Amino acid sequence: MSRPWRRLAIAGSVGWPQGPAWHAVVTDELSDYLLRMPENSTLYVRHGDADEGPDAIAHRWASSPRSALVAHMQGQAGPAIPNRADVEIIEERLPADWAACNPHCKEFKADGSPHRRPNPGYPDHPRRGHLPDYCPSAGHWRNPNVVGYLYDGPPNRCERKHYTPIPDARVSLLMAWNYNNSPGTSATVRHAITMGVPYRVWGAFG
Repeated sequence: MSRPWRRLAIAGSVGWPQGPAWHAVVTDELSDYLLRMPENSTLYVRHGDADEGPDAIAHRWASSPRSALVAHMQGQAGPAIPNRADVEIIEERLPADWAACNPHCKEFKADGSPHRRPNPGYPDHPRRGHLPDYCPSAGHWRNPNVVGYLYDGPPNRCERKHYTPIPDARVSLLMAWNYNNSPGTSATVRHAITMGVPYRVWGAFG
């Protein structure tokens, strides 16, 4: 008999505030989902591999010792919370391809300026790939992959005819933490809505 599984897709603004309380908004939900997994099952944690925000928090969560994932949820009284060692956690990291442009990208914007942008921190500590410039739309082309689909239509149109399911990547639930309605997180939620992927959104403004 095949092993039961669930796949969590994570989306979140890189500007999600720092600090233990803000991190707990993310980790508490991940730990709660873990506790409700079927016995002897597999939990896939799929995210865009950003170096800040909920992607990074989910990466640290998935990489932590199992006992640490639920320890912070254990109160002073009541039954002990199991650490769910029977659940296998597999992380699926989907970094954006900052080096390549999509066929829909145009070399110049309407105002005549270049579509591609200088890479912050290049060459010592580049933040968007390893070239001196990068495609600013790379994250938007990657975001449909997070919810299990390829998308080849016009940017941000979310037309169903342009989606293709990625084999063996069906998403059980999208969890999205959106700070100040960031474009990337909002677009990922729209992809999920368009294709009928279940989702939950936590929003904050500051």
